[in-house]
Order: sequence, then structure tokens, then C-alpha cells
Amino acid sequence: MESKYVSYVPFLFAVFLMSCPHPSARAADDATASWSFEDPGPAVKDGSARGLDGTANGCTRAPGRKGRALKLDGTSGMTVPNSPLLHAGKGFALECWVKLDGGPAGPPMNIITKANEYMLRVDPNKAGGCVSFYVKTKDASWEPRARGPRPEAGKWYHIIASWDRRNAWVWVNGKLTASRKPGECTPNSAPFVVGGPTEGVAGLVGLIDEVRFFRRPIGPVGLARDRG
Repeated sequence: MESKYVSYVPFLFAVFLMSCPHPSARAADDATASWSFEDPGPAVKDGSARGLDGTANGCTRAPGRKGRALKLDGTSGMTVPNSPLLHAGKGFALECWVKLDGGPAGPPMNIITKANEYMLRVDPNKAGGCVSFYVKTKDASWEPRARGPRPEAGKWYHIIASWDRRNAWVWVNGKLTASRKPGECTPNSAPFVVGGPTEGVAGLVGLIDEVRFFRRPIGPVGLARDRG
């Protein structure tokens, strides 16, 4: 997965004008699934009322961006059982807030992954230690990725990642990067994993808050404005 990525800055405006649906004022309220971490136990309710509840074994809570966040030690995380509602389908988007305890270390660290479909992670140091978003298309290729900035320790990052079967893009605290990623994504039965180790990728060490999944691609600038 560490092969050379491709970044296509010239078509960023096309991503917005042609590929991204323009989000409405309700964009932040119509998530297919959403998880907050106010309750201290392992059960994490899906705020969408669609029953996509998660289990956060081995995790604790800490002050988050708002209320409490999921505190991760690199070995724990939240797992949501597979559902067709969480497949890449014809396009999707992920949203979360992340704060690392330390800077990017040796191995990559998972933020959100559904094995062999999509992955949002912090790359290893040898690949720049950046926030990167991958979608695995039917050609069995994870690359090219949409590669964002390198996160700093102790700072909150608002991350939105999306794919529309033509392009993949990731938005990190106002910085947008994108790559061409045409194709289809084969659905599978893997769980939706937040922060925990998976797919040969280590777990995150730090905090994750306000996780959302959208079963459609969305324009990150509009969603960020709506979310504040």
C-alpha cells in the first residue's frame, strides 16, 4: 500500500463543481450513522436510530471536542458489525474529529477502516506520517490515495473523506487534497472499525470524537460550514 500516490491538484475545482453533490443545510443532520461517546461503557449507540450500534471494548473516555471522546491506546477501538448501510456503494463519506497523543510513529495508525473497502488512517513516518484516505476498487488496488497534511500531537483535526466512484478526497482542517479514483468497490462482510488495529494497521493512540458515516458523497467545504 506504500506505493507512490498520485495527487491531482488541478482538478480540485472539478471535484466540487462536477463530482460532489452540493450539501444542503441539513448535511450534518442526515448521516446514515453517527456515534458519540458520552456514555462510559462498551456499548455505543448509533445516533441515527438505524441500529448500527458499536462496541468499544478496552476503551475509556476523556474530555473531547464536545463532551467526551473515545480514548484509544493503540490496541482498543470501536467495532460496528457489517451492514449494507456501511458499504462504499455508489459513494460515501466519513467524518470525525481526531487528536493524537504523539506525532505519527513508525507504523500506520487506523482512524476508520472497513477491511478491503476503505481506510482512513495516519500513514507511517516513512510515507510522510500524513492523514490519508484509501478506497479499494475492483482492480484490487488501494492506490492512488488522497493524502492530506501531517497531524501534530495534541491538536484537534476535523477530517472529512469522501469518494464518488470517480474521485477520492480528504479535507483536514480546511486543507483539501484529492486524487482520481475511478471504479467500483466490492462489498464484503468486514466490520466497521474506529481507531482499533485492523488490516495490518496499528490502532490509533489518542482521541476520536463525533464519528459519522454518510451513504453518499458530500462536498467537504459545505459540510464543514454546516458543522461549524
